[in-house]
Amino acid sequence: MSKCDEFLKFFDELVSKNQPLSIPVNVQEFYDMLKASDLKAEKPAFTETGLAILTYLQNSDIKPSKAKDIAEGMNMPSKKVSGAMTKLVNDGYLEKLNNGSPIIYALTEKGKNLNLNEIKGETV
Repeated sequence: MSKCDEFLKFFDELVSKNQPLSIPVNVQEFYDMLKASDLKAEKPAFTETGLAILTYLQNSDIKPSKAKDIAEGMNMPSKKVSGAMTKLVNDGYLEKLNNGSPIIYALTEKGKNLNLNEIKGETV
């Protein structure tokens, strides 16, 4: 659930528990606008770091890899790479091959088949 969805749910519950409640017109207008918008569609599918990781892994001969090795190979901080890799795992582009320490990551079929040239303009 996105932060926007959490806020809207919280606001709906707050209003339903406190009936009757007088909501200022400008607050109601903003709420209605927020509820009608699709904020998820405005977010890019990949962060700049996530896209860089996928590019690196698709072009790398070393597979599977630890996050630390990927970060070193990309000359980036481990924490930055690790955070982006979590999103890539959640989105199905990477998989964890073990749950031990260290965690080994590999591209999924979805990650291997992703045409990165088509999505380069979507990064933040």
